[in-house]
Amino acid sequence: MKPSAVAVLDLLRERGVDGVTPALAFDRVGTMRLAARIAELRKEGHEIVNLGYRTATGKHVALYVLREPLTLGLAG
Repeated sequence: MKPSAVAVLDLLRERGVDGVTPALAFDRVGTMRLAARIAELRKEGHEIVNLGYRTATGKHVALYVLREPLTLGLAG
């Protein structure tokens, strides 16, 4: 996996339900190819959904959100 894909995965985990847009990925990770990194992560088995997002100016962009299994911290 490319280092930029690892960085995108870390960003997806950090952002949670707020997700990651291409502009945010460029700003935080420096990648201009977010869709390619997302495809790479999906091939690795990560479940990532693409939610449509409309900016304040009306532009429609991708918003990627990582879906991870829910873990319950049950004390035993």
